[in-house]
Amino acid sequence: MRLAVNSRLYAEKGTGISNYIRDLYGALLPMAEKRHEVVFIQQQDKVTLGKTIIVPGSESRLDALLFDVLRFGQAAKGATIIHATSFGIPIWPFFKGRRVVTIHDLSFMTNPASSDLVSRLYFKGLVTLAVRRADKLLYYSQQTRHDLEKLFAVAPDRMCYAPLGAAPLFEVQPAQPAFYQGEYCLSVTTHPRRKNIFAALEAFSKLSGHEKLMYCIAGKMSAEYQDELRAKAQEFGIADKVVLLGFVDDLQLLSLYQHARCLIYPSFYEGFGIPILEAVFSNCPVITSNVSSMPELLPNQDWLVDPYSVPSIAEKLQVILDLSPADRKKVLATNLAFAQQFSWKRCAEATLACFESLV
Repeated sequence: MRLAVNSRLYAEKGTGISNYIRDLYGALLPMAEKRHEVVFIQQQDKVTLGKTIIVPGSESRLDALLFDVLRFGQAAKGATIIHATSFGIPIWPFFKGRRVVTIHDLSFMTNPASSDLVSRLYFKGLVTLAVRRADKLLYYSQQTRHDLEKLFAVAPDRMCYAPLGAAPLFEVQPAQPAFYQGEYCLSVTTHPRRKNIFAALEAFSKLSGHEKLMYCIAGKMSAEYQDELRAKAQEFGIADKVVLLGFVDDLQLLSLYQHARCLIYPSFYEGFGIPILEAVFSNCPVITSNVSSMPELLPNQDWLVDPYSVPSIAEKLQVILDLSPADRKKVLATNLAFAQQFSWKRCAEATLACFESLV
């Protein structure tokens, strides 16, 4: 088998799809190297994973679309299978191999408020084309499978389940010195509206008995979002309790998880929810939403909240912070035991099996 992989987005370090390509193929390449040839095809040469073909292009949305649906397929001529890692599937007429597409989520349809009209139309068009032309669709949450069946009537035998994992750094759990000094709750986001951080701020403001507790928010975000967060913190009377950390690297993020009282993750929608796994593997308790894929990552409903209800978030936050050391330890152990089923090794095995089923 000769596998051609669309790695265009691998160059966009720190994004979800970039990390997906990095961690999936970091685990898959050692499994495949003795039996199969894997070649990556992308527009930029600043970072590569293995044997790579460069098809030069700009970073504009139009050029990215042309690469995904035309140039990638042209460059992949002769491959047995192509893997479209970011929705777009090649329509190059002379490509005779099989096509596999990863569908990360369908939030632009199920949660339209999360994206603008142009983005909704753009991604709906790409997914519609993928559903029509792909031989197999890879998905990594049962929520996405449900959405594909409901919205596109995709038959079960055309889909392959390959759940994600936490990055190897988090699975190893090396002890880190405290990146932030003091007691704090943590949220991780680059898009506070989608992740429902405004409701989390209001819930945090209702805590009692934790006067010294801070609320740290990690993640690179626009100046507009930073201003909105500061304004909301001021409105809720916790301006002196909220710390915007900005971008943090993986080791800093690991430290933040390890030393946090809990991760607050009441997102409106997730295709998977990797920060939940990262926190669990880092021995950090989690409260998260009872919608989309998030309940799939925790062993029970004890720490699930209604993302549309500030009282629901506030109640669970108060309870998790008031746990005794013994009860907290039980929660951590239960979550960690459940999370062992999620790993990039398992994801790679399932993905490779999907490819090989088409040969």
